Amino acid sequence: MPQMMPINWLMSFIFFLIMFLLFN
Repeated sequence: MPQMMPINWLMSFIFFLIMFLLFN
């Protein structure tokens, strides 16, 4: 397991949240 995994899913989640807020 890479150490960047938690940060990676967190970045993806934040990105998804930002896109959702922008296109809402």
